[in-house]
Amino acid sequence: SYASGVDPLDLSSGGGSWEKAKTTGAGPSQRVYSGVAKEGECVYVHGGFDGVEHLNDTWMLDLRTMGWECLQQHDAEGTAPVPVSQHQLVSSDGRLVRIGGETSGLMGGETFCGVDVMPSDLVGGKCWEAVQGSVQEKFRRSSHAAC
Repeated sequence: SYASGVDPLDLSSGGGSWEKAKTTGAGPSQRVYSGVAKEGECVYVHGGFDGVEHLNDTWMLDLRTMGWECLQQHDAEGTAPVPVSQHQLVSSDGRLVRIGGETSGLMGGETFCGVDVMPSDLVGGKCWEAVQGSVQEKFRRSSHAAC
């Protein structure tokens, strides 16, 4: 089984201590290998693997209220964007950028190389767009680093 909690580390006291956060809202389902990025006062969780299938849902945790909001439900058909795990999610200027990952089947599926962007209005847009020309066979990647 996979953990689904939020456990912040309080660094303000010098040494730091882990706490169990109380959140509101349903929040994302249990998963591994999801992409996580912080933009402003929000943390975003996208995709991952739930033990059965790759996911393409997008969730936002508002750190001021500790409330979850689903920005995009999982779409098993994978029309936009393709469900992935082991990808990277970075934020820049109010946009989320998803890079690479694994697709289809039980872990060990096909490696994905595309780049997808959620527009600058993260809450209002709720729509991923593929970056033109980003899918190139020679640059397939998963389990990589990005910042």
